[in-house]
Amino acid sequence: MKKAIMNTMIILFALAMCVGCGQSSEQKEDSVPTDVAKEKEQVQVQAEDEDTLENGEQVFRVVEVMPKFPGGDAELLKFIAKNVKYPQESQDKGEQGRVICSFVVTKDGTLTNYKVLRGISPALDQEAVRVLQMMPRWTPGTQKGEPVAVKYTVPITFKLQ
Repeated sequence: MKKAIMNTMIILFALAMCVGCGQSSEQKEDSVPTDVAKEKEQVQVQAEDEDTLENGEQVFRVVEVMPKFPGGDAELLKFIAKNVKYPQESQDKGEQGRVICSFVVTKDGTLTNYKVLRGISPALDQEAVRVLQMMPRWTPGTQKGEPVAVKYTVPITFKLQ
């Protein structure tokens, strides 16, 4: 009996919270200043601009056939491991972790638009980008049988031994 009462109380409390939260979000939406609404529109436009290259070419995030490093993913990992040089200053500071980078594989397989999405330190971030810039031409991604530019993300892990 006590369990049934307790369960009923929990359900009623949860429903009250849901109803209360729904009302407060409606009130907040009505009171948003127009300046904030304009800023939101500008942010969305800027995000869309990142999906094109300087030459106006559209950049895809997902395509039917994703771009490939020569030899496949295993060779990509070997290439990164072979070419990464752990910066001495980062070793001295004990810095380690994962740098998440992105770049665009263009229609002809060249790489461009290198960015650090999540970094560790300037030295490790620079090293990750340096290694990516050394990569050979990739096999481009395709959409509907045509080569297209595709944004690609790669994690590079730095771990002290």
